[in-house]
Amino acid sequence: MSAPYQAVWFDLDGTLLDTAPDLIAAVNRALVQHGYDAAPPESILPYAGHGSRAMLRHALAADADDPRLPALQEAFYADYLQHIADHTRWFPGMEDLLTALEARGVPWGVVTNKLERFTYAIARHFGFELRAAALVCGDTLAVGKPDPAPLAYACSLVGVRPERCIMIGDSHADVQAASRAGMPSIFCDYGYTSRAELTAADRPLAFVPDVAAPDTYRFRGKPIVVVSNGTLPTETKKVPFYVGSIADYVAFFERAGVEIAVSTDFLFDKYATALRCVERFGVVADDTDAVKLAQVTLP
Repeated sequence: MSAPYQAVWFDLDGTLLDTAPDLIAAVNRALVQHGYDAAPPESILPYAGHGSRAMLRHALAADADDPRLPALQEAFYADYLQHIADHTRWFPGMEDLLTALEARGVPWGVVTNKLERFTYAIARHFGFELRAAALVCGDTLAVGKPDPAPLAYACSLVGVRPERCIMIGDSHADVQAASRAGMPSIFCDYGYTSRAELTAADRPLAFVPDVAAPDTYRFRGKPIVVVSNGTLPTETKKVPFYVGSIADYVAFFERAGVEIAVSTDFLFDKYATALRCVERFGVVADDTDAVKLAQVTLP
């Protein structure tokens, strides 16, 4: 079986790794070092994937050109490098996903706006500096995401076309960079950026629910899976979603003796095939242990 994608690119902060605890701690130590009060974590967290200047600016409620920021950034850089993985952890399932990609011979890598000195330090700590087919950082090229150049460069390192790869990230910059590169993307709702930051032009292939807070997408105790209308458009402005376990849904088909062909369009073969079966042919198999298809019409 051939892999559906020839390479998979990941954002780092808020996608592969939960780096927020160490980022927030370094911001507050820099503030205290310069005589300011520590900021509430909730005032910093939404900007954890936007770089140190954005975190510091919002922690101080300062203007973008505030003259205090350069010195605070230098203090942050020095502190963060010393404490880069004190509390940082893999997001649940990500280690297993990388192992599964490697087992299938699919190259993967990191395309991040994080500076090289921090990206390589954290990659060494978590043991993927040499595993990754590419580590493209915020200062590897003259531009970062949402410019498509970092993704195009990652593709060039492994000799694959952008349209045969996929980008997985938690920000508008990730989705927009992928779109500009002609590459599909998946948006991680469990990251640091709100889906509200996406624009009407941003059309990720799918949204990954919050693995850190599984009740975020639930209805009557059942998980909700939302699929972008860009995956398999039905009617204009109609977006499909599923209530229940996709794994149980596949099992329901198998119990009923329905053969499910292997998908070639997504990372999770049977799951994606079952979803497309419903979307394309209107097959709605109601099983209390499986899923129900629904659609919401956007205004």
